[in-house]
Amino acid sequence: MEFPQGKHPPTQFSIIPFSVQKKTGRDLRETLEQQGLALVLRKVEESTTPRDDQVFLQNLLENILDHPKDSLTFDRNPWGKPFLRDSPDPQLQFNISHSGGLTLFGFSRMGELGVDVEEITLRKDPDRLVRRFYSPAEQEYYFSRDPSERNLLFHTLWTRKEAVVKAMGRGLGLGLSTFSVVPLGEEKFTLQHRETGDTHQFWLRSLVLPEGYSGAVALH
Repeated sequence: MEFPQGKHPPTQFSIIPFSVQKKTGRDLRETLEQQGLALVLRKVEESTTPRDDQVFLQNLLENILDHPKDSLTFDRNPWGKPFLRDSPDPQLQFNISHSGGLTLFGFSRMGELGVDVEEITLRKDPDRLVRRFYSPAEQEYYFSRDPSERNLLFHTLWTRKEAVVKAMGRGLGLGLSTFSVVPLGEEKFTLQHRETGDTHQFWLRSLVLPEGYSGAVALH
């Protein structure tokens, strides 16, 4: 994929733990300036609601943009991806994902962004889901592994695919089985839209998260 002038695919980046709001804001600004990509991980309680996550997102954006949060207006594209209407920094992209006790926030000035986090649980019949939603290459990759490894691999592949879909901003209607996110060591992939035939380049990386969670980040 082509990155903005003077930018390069991230070679390394840190996941910033959410702490004191102002400190997290400073860390975010510095990371965005240096790398063009910043992630924030927040541990949450069972009582946390989507509204709570949005309030934290507003606080983070206020610090990044140095702009009063009350003046930031959220909107969604036709497929539900959130964005800032009349953003003071149109180049800044953000995305959010929540699962179990974690919320992952992503911010980028390197292109459209998607992040996903999933709590790793024992699926009732993951093989059936793989046959339905994964590409032929992903199915071959998955079924070639020992059955004891497949539950973790299922979540790894799922978060990678979700991150790509969210970066594209087209929702699950994009067709999960129409593109591949294997092998896992690769970072640059090509997606071909099954309806239009258009091809899209994207960058993808799996994340190292606390035990019991899988996650990924994608740039388009």
